[in-house]
Amino acid sequence: MILTAASAACYQYHEASPTALRPDETVRIVLSGEASGALAGTIGPNATSIDGRVLAIDSNRMRLAVTQIARAIGPEEFLQNEPIDVPTRGALAVSVRSMDRFRTVLAFGGVLAGMFAARTIANSAGVVSSAGAPAGSSK
Repeated sequence: MILTAASAACYQYHEASPTALRPDETVRIVLSGEASGALAGTIGPNATSIDGRVLAIDSNRMRLAVTQIARAIGPEEFLQNEPIDVPTRGALAVSVRSMDRFRTVLAFGGVLAGMFAARTIANSAGVVSSAGAPAGSSK
């Protein structure tokens, strides 16, 4: 149940400094043209951003378990936590993913309200007839 709730949660990204990143945070890194070119041999050409989980970080590089690569030309590429080193200087922008509690509560509240309404309607007398006659008719 908790795993289902966590996977259905609403997320948001907020800007962060590369020096503020911590291991296990999920991040999106917008690459500079130089970094994209330097990483082309590893991740392919035209990469504009990389999504993944921080494995390690120091003053020169960010080691990520990459899950997605966006490209200026060509389709996005999805990976299975492929470890890739990104130069810290090559990050034009860094965003950290976090759960948006307000939108998550609203979403779950809406789902629960919908389930409650559907159950109430289904259990109301005369709304759903199993006798084969239209509701409210006398046979």
